[in-house]
Amino acid sequence: MITASAPTVLIVEDEWSVRALLSDVLRLEGYRVLGAEDGLQAVKLLDDEILPSAQPCTILLDMTLPRLDGLGVLRHLRAENAHLPVVAMSANRAALEAADAAGAEAVLRKPFSLDRLVDTVARHSSVAA
Repeated sequence: MITASAPTVLIVEDEWSVRALLSDVLRLEGYRVLGAEDGLQAVKLLDDEILPSAQPCTILLDMTLPRLDGLGVLRHLRAENAHLPVVAMSANRAALEAADAAGAEAVLRKPFSLDRLVDTVARHSSVAA
């Protein structure tokens, strides 16, 4: 059961089916999950302080996004919210290397196992689940 005090994960992923799968898995692990379908939507959620009561403990960030790519989101987050752990996701090795260089706490190369996802989120969350 997810409580109001459950840690929140923000999933920034443009593919609806991937976002839904990741959301379902993390909810089963006891996380509250919020989603954004592109980089601009994620930045707006964070900048407009729509999330004050649900500050994410981790951000899962796809690196290939429309309107504002993952690297742009990560750079923005590091400038504004440096304390938020970011886990970059991509099938592209160069994108993951760029995310690592820009300050992502971890990278997940797609495709990854759901067990690895859960372990990575738990390990890099700013709040224990």
